[in-house]
Amino acid sequence: MLLFNRKNKIFFTFMLITFLLFANASKVTYANEDNVIVIDPFGERQTFEGWGTTLCWWANIIGGWSEENVDKVMDLLYSPTEGLGFTVARYNIGGGDNPTHSHMRIGGDVPGYLPLEGGSYDWTKDANQRKILDEAIERGADILEVFSNSPPYWMTYSGCSAGNTFPWDDNLKEDYFDDFADYLTEVVKHFRDEWGITFRTLSPINEPSTGLGWKAFNNQEGCDWSKESQEKIYRELYNSLVQKGLINQIKISGNEETNLDWTLNMEDYSQDVIDSIWQINTHSYHGTKRPEVKSLARFMNKKIWMSETDSSPTLPLSGGAHDHYGEHAMEEAMWLAEKIYYDVYDIGAESWVFWQAVEDETGAVEGDHSFGLIHTPFNQDNDNYILTKKYYTMAQYSKFIRPGYKIIYNGVSKTLAAYGENDNKLVLVAYNDTNNSKTYKYDLSRFDTMGDTQAYRTSINEDLKQIENFAITEDILEISLPAKSVTTMVVDADYHNNDNIMYYVDCGNVEHSNSFSNIESNNNLRNSVPDQAYGIDTISNYSWGYETDGGTTAVPHIDDMFFSIRTDESLLGGRGITYKFEVPNGFYNIDLGFRDPWSHSYRKMDITIEGDLKTWRYVPPRWEEIKSYKGIEVNDGILTIEIDRCKHIIDNNADAMISFIRVDRCTE
Repeated sequence: MLLFNRKNKIFFTFMLITFLLFANASKVTYANEDNVIVIDPFGERQTFEGWGTTLCWWANIIGGWSEENVDKVMDLLYSPTEGLGFTVARYNIGGGDNPTHSHMRIGGDVPGYLPLEGGSYDWTKDANQRKILDEAIERGADILEVFSNSPPYWMTYSGCSAGNTFPWDDNLKEDYFDDFADYLTEVVKHFRDEWGITFRTLSPINEPSTGLGWKAFNNQEGCDWSKESQEKIYRELYNSLVQKGLINQIKISGNEETNLDWTLNMEDYSQDVIDSIWQINTHSYHGTKRPEVKSLARFMNKKIWMSETDSSPTLPLSGGAHDHYGEHAMEEAMWLAEKIYYDVYDIGAESWVFWQAVEDETGAVEGDHSFGLIHTPFNQDNDNYILTKKYYTMAQYSKFIRPGYKIIYNGVSKTLAAYGENDNKLVLVAYNDTNNSKTYKYDLSRFDTMGDTQAYRTSINEDLKQIENFAITEDILEISLPAKSVTTMVVDADYHNNDNIMYYVDCGNVEHSNSFSNIESNNNLRNSVPDQAYGIDTISNYSWGYETDGGTTAVPHIDDMFFSIRTDESLLGGRGITYKFEVPNGFYNIDLGFRDPWSHSYRKMDITIEGDLKTWRYVPPRWEEIKSYKGIEVNDGILTIEIDRCKHIIDNNADAMISFIRVDRCTE
């Protein structure tokens, strides 16, 4: 958890500046004349791996309770039918504190497996947390990560696993880096060889730059790590995994900063360290640079997780911050919904992991906070589990957006859209954090068929309550969202047999991009390549492509339909890029995708379709925007789309640009 703020100076190369700092590919806006939100199943962002929680510190307590009570809490978290359906578990390898100390919070004194220097491993340690891990696996948890908060106390300068005597200083002794790496890899090796549990990733450090938080005799394990120390432990860990024959099964994740903005400091790592890390983990307690973190992961070709977060903001509400069901509880629920939306959508998190799902009710009352999803007294074996509004809000997402679902583009913030390829279900989770009800309209015309619908809601008076099914009229889903509520909409829908898509142009890409390949594989497109100059397609024999007066520049990107760009280089007002498509006479729906990574407010463009000026002086945003035009009539067999620099704009940096074009045949 972040205890202070600091500025970070990050020096990027020219390409990384272009690709990271200005690539605010975060908020997609669909604009059309009806102001309806378009849901596009072809606009895939990432394949979602699952939801989960870390096991420390609650597992260190509850794992020692009766089988009956352990089963109850584990069903609430990991059962797909009776609970949240979590499938990710993060196990904590305890460093183990000096046995003469007694300063840890309840559950925070996680036992280490090597309690003495020069001693033997004690594999009977940490039985409670291992019990909870076993129960999670039994209920379907299939992505397991192991992480460390601190080295064993005897490897540290302070002789305490809570941190250094001087909080900003590293606590691992200089000559113990290889010993610590050996300790971590020995533990994961034992889990694999003796207990049949293989962790997919191992994260050796946690919140390395928190500063004031990690100090000796604090109430939890923690350790500061300088940049040089971070690089050194990653190298030692990688070498140890290689030496023990584990590297092909267990990968390295990092760097677990408490402020997601600080994750960008990984760009300063040496290349060998970057290469050793398989997955970027970030915590979203603080920070705003989600699109930059996403771009960093794309640039480095790494997976990206949101591996830890929670909050209990202090609000000026009667009754204090500790609240299970009331006004403050719904503020907490809105915070959680907002966090999930921006982390999954803007960071592109492939997994989203809650910090400590179960919190001590006694501590929550005394501290006047609402951390956690479930509250129960830790000081006794009991079945008094209190399900908070945050629990039910979590369920609005985790029970319906399942592992393997594709996160897809949508046209409004506060709505997370996902599609299940295997069960053909579209899931929309929308939250309204205002004090007034709001009505959302979703355009589902990109789907071929739609069947049964279901809706569930959490509000101050509802807890994941199934509400009246909504209607879809002429491909429009309209629903009213009450104030301070989260609503999940589930639609049986299919889009794989859409014969109406005629062209999909991924502007600027020569090689097959992911989005082009996805659409091409499911549709009979008239273009066999993502982009080309105007002429006959050698495969389909249809004429299509771009024309310009002064040449173009292509910015290719195979992973994201908005990151590829074609720009005009004529430098003349009124000039730009013209795309032409051979089509039968008739009516067409057109989507145009835009994103300006350089964010030039003076880049103003006119969009003309079939000679009709549709949008005047359009400024493409730093984030993503899709402009939709429906019912465009073609009478001469050629559909013409012009993206021109406004005539009065003479700035050399105001070139017209476009990311993609989609042309659909109207069905009516």
